[in-house]
Amino acid sequence: MVHEVGQTIEVVAHEVDRFGQGVSRLDELVVFTHGLLKDEKALVTITKIKQKFIESKIKKILIQSPLRKTMPSQLGSLDLYHLNDESQNDWQYQITQTTLERNIGYNGPIEPVIASSKTLNYRNKVVYHVLNNPLMRLGLFTKEPIELREVHTFILNSLAIQRCISKIQQQSIIVDPEVFKHIVLRSNEKDEVLVTLVAYQENFVGLNELVSLIKNFKEVVGITLNIKPNEKTILGKQSILLYGKNEINFNLGHLKLKLNDRSFMQVNSDVMLKTYDMIAKSVKFDTVVDCYSGIGSIGYYIGSQVKKVIMIENNHENVSMAKDIKMFHKGNYEIFLGNVETILPKLKSEVVIFDPPRTGLHPSLLEMIKEKKFYQIIYLSCELNTLVRDLKSLTEHYQISKVYPVRMFPQTTSIETLVVLDLK
Repeated sequence: MVHEVGQTIEVVAHEVDRFGQGVSRLDELVVFTHGLLKDEKALVTITKIKQKFIESKIKKILIQSPLRKTMPSQLGSLDLYHLNDESQNDWQYQITQTTLERNIGYNGPIEPVIASSKTLNYRNKVVYHVLNNPLMRLGLFTKEPIELREVHTFILNSLAIQRCISKIQQQSIIVDPEVFKHIVLRSNEKDEVLVTLVAYQENFVGLNELVSLIKNFKEVVGITLNIKPNEKTILGKQSILLYGKNEINFNLGHLKLKLNDRSFMQVNSDVMLKTYDMIAKSVKFDTVVDCYSGIGSIGYYIGSQVKKVIMIENNHENVSMAKDIKMFHKGNYEIFLGNVETILPKLKSEVVIFDPPRTGLHPSLLEMIKEKKFYQIIYLSCELNTLVRDLKSLTEHYQISKVYPVRMFPQTTSIETLVVLDLK
């Protein structure tokens, strides 16, 4: 049968895939439908046709799953919001299990999902984008088609960030959207907010008016201007302090952290601490190297229970922050500025913790790990595909002892995974 874009077809989804798409079959073709849940029957409209698959969008749900809580959100950052929270955990568990079995033949147990009961208002950092309009409006990207849409209320914002955004969106401020591109807001457990305006230049239309407005928000402890280096990168290396201080502090139990506008920290503090607690319980030996250590959050969390923690981080700002907060944490710490690939081969350690970017571990690093034969590797991954790629190499000399799905980003299809490996 010949199919065409715009045609309406009836499908029944038999699973939900890694990207939150309902998967159905039509003749010999696979049909992907964003937002369709397992066992749902629906009329869908074909949006794209390829040789082996069809993409479609929901037109009308004929039989609705009891797991559905709403219709799919148009925002890319809420691409699993329609599935109830408990089932989101089940979905991530199943995706993790299936992906590891299919790609590396792992059929061992998967531990319960590390998650929090707080599944809304959990983000301590949010990036808003300036719409192409001289009257300033802020928005987020939709999933399909990918375009900016004005957003006043975003249910994942911390309440402090939401209050700030609501007040900004109520204003009528003239700006140049070709120069002024983003607003980044970061909040802590005390509802303090650090605001960063991101632009291509040090001055732009509306800058003074924005600063005069935002500095009067009770939540705001600092305002910075970050110079955007290019179209593909949001934050550049240069920040200019406009008000208050370029600093926000977190007091999370025994973990005391200090960040500036360019520092990295997990956006979900509750799940971050639960994950770090699992890392601490997993460490079996006394000397630990924390690779891609950032401001030292993992290293400082586990430091009091081991003899020594060595941190490796290639961002000068992060290293400076890590050194500043060293005094607040019991333990023996050494901090290196540089690349993991260069520094790790020179060190002696029993345990190595990796918390790499989405690109995972460099091939040369994987080869070095095989030669060094650390007793234990703990790998916290934010990208399932690169995790699987790296595990294919690591499992030649290491065996997987624990796999924990980490629900760091509720209401989204983003997947974090913690894997503990022991030397064979």
